[in-house]
Amino acid sequence: MKKVLSIIFCLILVLPIISVTAETDENIKTFGVLSYVIENGEVTITDCDTSATGTVEIPQEIEGLPVTVIGDEAFSNLKQVETVIIPDSVKTIERWSFYECELLKGSTIPDSVSSIGHSAFFRCDNLESVTFSKNITCIPYLTFFECSKITHINIPEGVTEIGIGAFSWSSIESVD
Repeated sequence: MKKVLSIIFCLILVLPIISVTAETDENIKTFGVLSYVIENGEVTITDCDTSATGTVEIPQEIEGLPVTVIGDEAFSNLKQVETVIIPDSVKTIERWSFYECELLKGSTIPDSVSSIGHSAFFRCDNLESVTFSKNITCIPYLTFFECSKITHINIPEGVTEIGIGAFSWSSIESVD
């Protein structure tokens, strides 16, 4: 009897998780090499196919709706992407968004972006330059950890907080 109750209890706990996951997967759509979801009339980029190479351009709009978020890990572990063009419609770059993009060389974060998640560019080994949005107020912890080719950084005047280790293991020689 205890085994039966244990199995029923486990099923009660697991079934809602399975149904939520299945529902989420149904909402994921694709646009070229990009995967996305629509929430509250806005588009969040959730993934980029690992077959992507060279330059990936995020569109301003998909299905007539603005692309406003680059989601958690959306471009993580891409091995052959050198540039990601971020449109002015993007407001948020979430955590780990570009984690270990080995060939990513530069990034311009448009002025529309007001929030960057922690570890967003963690271990982008070939990242040489970053141009920040003037609307950024915080560079979170580990944002550019192990970006060993960054030698110069221009921090916008509005930045009031730089998180622990934001530029650790980088090669920064000068800051403006």
